[in-house]
Amino acid sequence: NYLKQSEIKPFIDQVHKCKNIIARSYLEFLLLTGLRRTEAINLEWSQVDFHNKHIYFDISKNEWIFQILAICLVLVAESLNTAIEKLSDFIQPKFDKKIGFIKDIAAGSVFFAAIFALFVIYIIYLDKILQ
Repeated sequence: NYLKQSEIKPFIDQVHKCKNIIARSYLEFLLLTGLRRTEAINLEWSQVDFHNKHIYFDISKNEWIFQILAICLVLVAESLNTAIEKLSDFIQPKFDKKIGFIKDIAAGSVFFAAIFALFVIYIIYLDKILQ
């Protein structure tokens, strides 16, 4: 659940009225970083780089490999989809049902590659976020 643009200012106004400095700081931190409660609660100082304004997750070499492979799979699928579409348009510039079906299959491969990548990311990061 996200705040709508019109809800942000009233939310900030209410946060600033909060007398509990810890609660106020926590709510401001969530708003400014976009982190969820569990992500913020489980965050460790070793994961925060104030100088470069980054938050890091400690992932293993194998997790990096799977993450990179998942990203590459999506990029390759997208590239092949674009090549198939351009080639199909070159072969048959006018609308053709069979060409349309071929383009749909190519686009579907991008969809499945993206779903696979999300699944990999889910496996890698869910446990780290919920810890």
